[in-house]
Amino acid sequence: MSDAMNLDQRLRFLKLDKAARSRLADARPVIEAALQPSLEAFYAQVRATPDVARFFGAESQIAGAKDAQARHWGLIASGAFDPAYVEGVRRIGQTHARIGLEPRWYIGGYALVLEGLIEAIVTSHAKTRSLFSKRDDGKALSATLASVVKAAMLDMDFVISLYLEAAETKRLEADQKRAEAEAEQTRVV
Repeated sequence: MSDAMNLDQRLRFLKLDKAARSRLADARPVIEAALQPSLEAFYAQVRATPDVARFFGAESQIAGAKDAQARHWGLIASGAFDPAYVEGVRRIGQTHARIGLEPRWYIGGYALVLEGLIEAIVTSHAKTRSLFSKRDDGKALSATLASVVKAAMLDMDFVISLYLEAAETKRLEADQKRAEAEAEQTRVV
């Protein structure tokens, strides 16, 4: 991975420290339970948006993408940002760049999935409170939500960095071809 993919630097900057990753892991059951309905809502939107639906030739491709996203979110929710996680992100970013998926669709899709996850976490938190529970000032909930959002931003950062790397590679290749063509023209003239 390039220096741009430095995981430890990103984790430190986002303050996705041990405590934040532990909160993610604690929220994992809620995240995993909410993931399928969130992905269903997202893919309903994909199907309704021709500019995005065109990336999926068949329902089986949507099912495969949905399964891959569920596995990836399992890694995110574990809080274990390790080489397996980074390799998964690399595959996602390379695939999106290869097929030409614009970042706006990726980011928009993430927003739709996060909407469902945040709703589930807030709902779960409300259900665990009772009349006899200690007064809750919302700090635990806000810390959990912050951890989930930071993890999502980390994921988007990695994937968008890969988009940028792919674009830079294409630009350099085009520059090289242009220079070769100019050299050939100069040689011929």
